[in-house]
Amino acid sequence: MFGMRKLGAAAMIAAVLLLAGCGADAAKDAETLNAEVQISGDAAAEMLPGTGAAPEMQEEVRPPEDTAEVFPAAAPRAGLYDGRTLSCIYSKNQNERIYPASLTKIVTACTALRYVPTDVVVRVGTELQFVREGSSVCWLQRGHRLTMYDLLTGMLLSSGNDAAYTVAVTTARIVAGNTEMSDGEAVEYFCGLMNDFVEDLGANNSHFVNPDGWDDDAQYTSVWDLAVITSYALKVPEIREITSLQSKKVHFVSGGSITWENTNSLMNPESKYYCPQVTGMKTGSTSLAGKCLISVVQLDGSEYISIVSGCEKEKDRYGSSLELIGLLLDGEIDSIKPAA
Repeated sequence: MFGMRKLGAAAMIAAVLLLAGCGADAAKDAETLNAEVQISGDAAAEMLPGTGAAPEMQEEVRPPEDTAEVFPAAAPRAGLYDGRTLSCIYSKNQNERIYPASLTKIVTACTALRYVPTDVVVRVGTELQFVREGSSVCWLQRGHRLTMYDLLTGMLLSSGNDAAYTVAVTTARIVAGNTEMSDGEAVEYFCGLMNDFVEDLGANNSHFVNPDGWDDDAQYTSVWDLAVITSYALKVPEIREITSLQSKKVHFVSGGSITWENTNSLMNPESKYYCPQVTGMKTGSTSLAGKCLISVVQLDGSEYISIVSGCEKEKDRYGSSLELIGLLLDGEIDSIKPAA
């Protein structure tokens, strides 16, 4: 089994955003059934570790110093970076340890895609026992069968903790070559793979003990590490594609269908926070992490990564993100965002 490695001038915005945020995610009681992986044809030959289509690891980039300004006030920790070079445009407390909440799921997706082909068919099973009451879910049921790609869609779009555990257990059993591995052993094994991944990436202030982002003192990251992780994730076509969607209807291999919606209000044309230049990536929210958001911004042929963490309210994480995006246009946020 893999070991669990501990890894270690801005313009102000004139407009004030006043609207409340989105509603809370619903919860779903877990049901039980042993997880199974069904592989056919050429897919089986591709399932050895290291045979996936993951991009090469980028060279380690050392975190820059924080910039002097202390806005946005509603975000205790924040950063704005060039998505390709990771050069820092703005940062605030970027090296403080934070709870990652569901931003964890980007690491979960990156880790799974290092090992598992997206066309593998997965059966949802007893791993749902780990989904906590109050979790955001994508409403997976026991016996559902769907491709790994669609499973990742439920995890990244709808922020399903249920999907995160099925991704983790499935990947662990494939990499270990042990379909009899218990759910608990498989989750622990997968978290070892997650920590191997972030260590390889040079995200040295991150450590993970679960795949869904539930608060745990042993699970932490930083704004800078999240920028490094996001820069890598943008090179993974499946993650870039999934997180750019506003919604997707998925048809289960086992029958039936479901539509999953993106939880990011910056990407919702019906939201007053809508910013058409935002093309990804992930929301997160827990009691200890606060409201968090990683945004990918496309502007004038360049790509940027905006990160805010620790906001108290939905409107704070979206307003703070828009303030950061405004820095790219000397504070003229209204030139890229329709007036509220």
